[in-house]
Amino acid sequence: MASVPNDSSSWEASASPGSGGATKDRIALWARRWSAEDMHSPTNVTPTAAGAGFRGNTPSVGGTSHTSTCSERREGVYISKPMKDHSSTKAYLANVPPEGVRLGIACMHRKMTSATMQAFIHDFEADGNFTVVQFSEEMLLNEPVESWPNVDCAIMFFSSGFPLDKACEYYRQHRRDTFFLTEPPSQKVLLDRRDFYEAMSHNNIPLPPNHMYANRDGYKGSPECVVEEFIEEEYITVNGRRLDKPFVEKPVDAEDHNVFIYFPKRMGGGVRKMFRKVKDKSSCFDPDGVRVRRDGSFVYESFVEAANAADIKCYTVGAEFVHAESRKAPVVDGVVDRDKHGKERRYEVQLHAAELMVARKITKVFR
Repeated sequence: MASVPNDSSSWEASASPGSGGATKDRIALWARRWSAEDMHSPTNVTPTAAGAGFRGNTPSVGGTSHTSTCSERREGVYISKPMKDHSSTKAYLANVPPEGVRLGIACMHRKMTSATMQAFIHDFEADGNFTVVQFSEEMLLNEPVESWPNVDCAIMFFSSGFPLDKACEYYRQHRRDTFFLTEPPSQKVLLDRRDFYEAMSHNNIPLPPNHMYANRDGYKGSPECVVEEFIEEEYITVNGRRLDKPFVEKPVDAEDHNVFIYFPKRMGGGVRKMFRKVKDKSSCFDPDGVRVRRDGSFVYESFVEAANAADIKCYTVGAEFVHAESRKAPVVDGVVDRDKHGKERRYEVQLHAAELMVARKITKVFR
């Protein structure tokens, strides 16, 4: 799912009973209250949000796991912090119909039946203001969009196999009478790191330093890239632009988590190869690796060095609320840090004001 719900600029607009604006405000108030009450543990993070790391190499959105570094690990700080006052929301609760807001949840079967999702659905139903409508995988894959149920609010979680094109068509048919917590067309932008970076740049949101694209797929009509490697000098050029080690190499496909970091000799050399977690492993190290990949299109950018590497992930609920937590970064040694229960250790983090602003800006850009 994309981590960035609808444009918050319209959240304070007045709304008549049953309107999309009223539904939007009821969702916002519920999400803020639920988050404040229940997100006391790093393992209890709302599944309505997707990760977005801001301090380090690159923001990560849509659940994709990009490398991020942090200069310090700050533990045990309560961080569930609203980004904007929304006191006017309470007035709209009087407009909730007797049957509650029809909340549609669309995702693949594995995600729908997970313990986290079931707890999420239970909390919505227990709130008393919502009637949850589950869009089954069989319906999503095999039934025409016209037969999908009408709802007041829709949350669509993208994952492997999810019919995003059909979800986009559902959005086009219902966008005037349904509030989409994340708009499916925006989720498509998140699937290509180049599109995501361009959207960020267009909206003056900070990007990783010295990022450049090595296109080999005709992206937007671009010619095939020219990448030259200077092994002894420890740098590469991409279409004539120089990038010194250490640098990061990412596939343009945001669903491909095989992200490599190339280190100079002064840092020990070699390549750290990161991937989706497999049991207790999140990366491996190739001490002899020096040459970049040429079997696809990639994004290159400078690696941000830090004294104490950690991933920092932000979870947003609209432009209203942000939760942040850190974990041991895969770049350290590739071993996942778990507690005695087998859960990955995470630490609540207090974001700086500038980071809160970036979180809100991203939320507004990717509706």
